[in-house]
Amino acid sequence: MASIVLTAVGTAVGGPVGGMIGNIVGRQLDQMVFGYPGRRVEGRRLEDLSVQLSSYGQDIPRLYGHGRVAGNIIWSTGLIETRHEDRQSTGGKGSGPKVTQVTYRYAASFAVALSSRPITDIGRIWADGKLLRDPDGNCVNAGDVRLYPGHRHQQIDPLIEAYEGTASAPAYRNTAYIVFEELDLADYANRIPNITVEYFADEGGQLRLSSLVEDVCLLSGIGAEKIDASALDVMVEGYSLRGGTSPRETLDLLAEAYGFDVIERGDRLVFRPISREASLLVAREDIVPQERDEGHGAIGYADPLDVRRIQSIELPEVMRLRYVAQSRNYQPALAQACHKDQQNSHSGQMRHYRVQAEDVALLLSETDAKRMAEARLSRLWQERTSIRFRLPPRYFGVEAGDVIRLEVKSGQLVDFRLEEVRHEKGGVTCVARQHVPAVWQQYGAASVLSVPQQQIFLPHPSAWQLFELPSIRDDDSDAFAYWAAGPSMPPSETQRWRGAVLYMSTDGAENFRPQLQMTTPAVLAELGATLPAGPVTHWDMSTVMIIDMLTAGVTLESHTPLAVLNGANALLVGEEIIQFATATRLSDSRYALSQLLRGRLGTEFAVGMHQSGDRVVLLDKDRIVPLTSTTIGREDLFKTVTTGQLLESVAALPFRSQGIAWRPYAPVHGRAVRSENNDLTFSWMRRSRISASWQDGHDVPLGEKTEAYDIEIVVDGQVIRHLNAEEQSVVYTQAAQMADFGALAQTFELRIYQISDRVGRGVPLIMYFNADI
Repeated sequence: MASIVLTAVGTAVGGPVGGMIGNIVGRQLDQMVFGYPGRRVEGRRLEDLSVQLSSYGQDIPRLYGHGRVAGNIIWSTGLIETRHEDRQSTGGKGSGPKVTQVTYRYAASFAVALSSRPITDIGRIWADGKLLRDPDGNCVNAGDVRLYPGHRHQQIDPLIEAYEGTASAPAYRNTAYIVFEELDLADYANRIPNITVEYFADEGGQLRLSSLVEDVCLLSGIGAEKIDASALDVMVEGYSLRGGTSPRETLDLLAEAYGFDVIERGDRLVFRPISREASLLVAREDIVPQERDEGHGAIGYADPLDVRRIQSIELPEVMRLRYVAQSRNYQPALAQACHKDQQNSHSGQMRHYRVQAEDVALLLSETDAKRMAEARLSRLWQERTSIRFRLPPRYFGVEAGDVIRLEVKSGQLVDFRLEEVRHEKGGVTCVARQHVPAVWQQYGAASVLSVPQQQIFLPHPSAWQLFELPSIRDDDSDAFAYWAAGPSMPPSETQRWRGAVLYMSTDGAENFRPQLQMTTPAVLAELGATLPAGPVTHWDMSTVMIIDMLTAGVTLESHTPLAVLNGANALLVGEEIIQFATATRLSDSRYALSQLLRGRLGTEFAVGMHQSGDRVVLLDKDRIVPLTSTTIGREDLFKTVTTGQLLESVAALPFRSQGIAWRPYAPVHGRAVRSENNDLTFSWMRRSRISASWQDGHDVPLGEKTEAYDIEIVVDGQVIRHLNAEEQSVVYTQAAQMADFGALAQTFELRIYQISDRVGRGVPLIMYFNADI
């Protein structure tokens, strides 16, 4: 006896496997492909395919075509912790106690196994459902991602080797896997996220159904010479074969989806598509009549065709097919088909319909899924008729799986597919099912719902500058650099600037440590017109400063004079610090600033040095980078790394601190008095960098360890004499004048510097002496 081993559509009651399993290629082949009797192994259902696991002994799927898979974590370093300290003062103008804020960032390096069959490439990667890597390979906060395609000669990953040692590190040969090196976990609650990967396992992301069927059979131990799947030339988009799924279950699923039979042909398994035409015409007179005992020894003849038909009540009215939708980022989707009787009957009445739901873990388009659902339902209805009949010996050549055209009545021809053929003495007994091949091609395209596609916005490069500022705090602990960073130009549609981190290296780029992180750009502008000099001892009520904003989306606000005196609205214009009380918007990007305080924090030397186009920066204390005295004169390296960029991909720039925050301010109120003996006495008043608000009405603190001054006598740009003082006056004697000028000094330039034990001279007070005035 020969029979169809597996067929695409079975009975409504018995499920999808409708062909009876006969003695094909011996008992051993039957067990290898279709399992032992009574044994059922159920693989993962569709909803389980997107869950990442990390379990010892977990099966690794074999991937075909292309699709999306959640792998199994096979190696991990655990959490990698980075500690960052930020010291800030809690008092007004920095006068309060310091608070050290310690923050931690976490990353992880790990490997995820994808397939026990080699793959060719990967595409998109999702972490907790959010796009981490786009089809072009662009990643955001993903560190370094490396693919090992699963060849038997693949090498050990260098990171795994560094952690485990050469002798202990596995190469995971014959396993396709990816390695994430230092994936930033800030967006994933500081844990390793659920990783799903778009894979491409075959050339072009597709493979022939024949290749897939052959591979499944080979895995069960059948030799290639016993498999003939050459007739299955349809292309399969994608499939994931799980380790817990038996070969029979896999072939059953593929037969249902793509419509083919598995037929015994001698010692071979032959796979043939159902959509084939009849190859043999059987006339009704060739059907052997069935003998019937009519009693009393009389023999009669019954109808030669034993017809059986499944009742409509046993058939589903609705077929629901769950599949993997290619156009929906490989998410599960549902295709539904309704029988025409359901649409035409019981109009306007509420009732329950008979529904048959099936999971197909195949990657399909909406059209293919719709056609499969329609074809599955249609075949159940149109091929519900089976017959048993007998043919004479001259039909010994027919085999199970053949499609014949049978004359069931005079002139009425119906196609049947032979499911069982038994060669007996005197003829051939056949069991056949009605065959309607056209149902696999007759359905049109399905509607496709648009699904929003996720997009990775590449990190936009940062434009940045680091410059020193005078001390903005009332203590004397630190110097400061100001970090102004923002997008280098307006980002494109595929780029975003989401902030940046400033890194510093003090050992020649051997190590970089994070110093500061900002998520908003610095507020930058430029002078829209030349800014004239103005008073530095009181409010400048007459000058109007015009600026053009370079940072988009920023609105400048006016503040009360008291708020300005307390530190609001501070700008760095060139090298001068200016505060403003009133901001008037002239256009979308242009402002007029008035009620100015000029030359703040000892920058009065730069008051008259401005031209149109000069840099303007709105100062923000959160962008201050502390420096120590050890950095003075030393060239350190800095990097501004945009969020999403790798530290290694950004070039470092040098920065040499001059200790400007420790530089004493220029003295004020300088005077020169000639005595009766023709000595010149120069006097002045010192200023202080710290606690200089003069709140108690007494002298301000010295601000330096010792009080010392350096005085220069300058003629025609040349210093002709140095004088030193430890108080706020010094005498230029008559004798010294005669030595320098050959007579009493008449005109010269005087420069007075206060001395810092850390940085030396401060900003000079420059006076011009003229004896005739």
